[in-house]
Amino acid sequence: MERITKRDSNDTENHSGSLNNNEIYDTSAFNQLKCYENYHEDLLNEYQQIIKKMDALRLKNQMKTVTFKQLFSIKLQIEWTLMRMEKYLKK
Repeated sequence: MERITKRDSNDTENHSGSLNNNEIYDTSAFNQLKCYENYHEDLLNEYQQIIKKMDALRLKNQMKTVTFKQLFSIKLQIEWTLMRMEKYLKK
């Protein structure tokens, strides 16, 4: 997904922000979009971190550990969430 808004360094809950072309907007709809994009970006980052941790455990042949199973469960939850998000973005 291509990001429309810019992520602020402080990410406070103000109702203003800027688009990638630096135009300033001050609406609740803009704030909701910004929050959604932040959430989506955070999910993707967390997903990548989980994949790396699972790969490290695979290299140690620790696929039957509780940690691996917990990471696998979280990975599935994130995949499901991302699939649902993509489904509604295509409409």
